[in-house]
Amino acid sequence: RLFGYTDYLKAPWGSLRYIHVQQVMDYLQEQKYSPSTINATLAAIRGTAQTAFNLYRMDGDDLARIRAIKMVRGSRLPTGRMIPLGEISSLVNTCIADEKASGPRDAAIIGLLYIAGLRRAEVVYLQRKDVDIKNQVLTVIGKGNKQRRLFPKWSG
Repeated sequence: RLFGYTDYLKAPWGSLRYIHVQQVMDYLQEQKYSPSTINATLAAIRGTAQTAFNLYRMDGDDLARIRAIKMVRGSRLPTGRMIPLGEISSLVNTCIADEKASGPRDAAIIGLLYIAGLRRAEVVYLQRKDVDIKNQVLTVIGKGNKQRRLFPKWSG
């Protein structure tokens, strides 16, 4: 859209040049996008340029210039807040008081997130086969499709 194309499928990606990528980077920085968003955009553009090169639509010099554009440095504070212990207790007690099946389930989810330190996506993708109650082992597939085992014993 920055260059007047309303349909990305009709954009002449083989005509992408260093100056165009630099204009996109400058625009994103002016709009105060986070460094991770800018870097993800640059990675996507690099991948598109690589594909254009592989399809003989871009020469190696142009690809090399685009690949030479440096990622943006910097970081942002993570979103969210610290949850006081009393608030966790209140949430768990509310779940336990719920007589429906969702009550214990929600309490278990809170425990997995807070005590075991699982990420949201890790909890979402847990399956029954990943939980071995007898041996108290939890098998989790995390970021990068890495599998790990947790032994969340309560050491009361």
